[in-house]
Amino acid sequence: MPSEKGADNLASQASSQGCNSECQQQTLFTLSACQQMLSVLAADKGLANYDRNDEMETLLKDIVDFTKDLLKATVQIVYEVPVLGPLLGPSQ
Repeated sequence: MPSEKGADNLASQASSQGCNSECQQQTLFTLSACQQMLSVLAADKGLANYDRNDEMETLLKDIVDFTKDLLKATVQIVYEVPVLGPLLGPSQ
């Protein structure tokens, strides 16, 4: 989610790329709306409609949680192992 500093950065990038003030306002409005929507959805960590008694929902939740943990571990390994960082890390 963009911070206020991030939004200012996006606005300056937009102006440097020919986006007028109306375009910048629309971009900031859209980002703000997305941020609000995501914060509402994340308030309960996506478990508002989760039924613990439904085996399929529990299985899917467990798969998603495992995948998130696996991706977090992969990112940590990429940044901590000097050989892997340049190969698998973000390119610039």
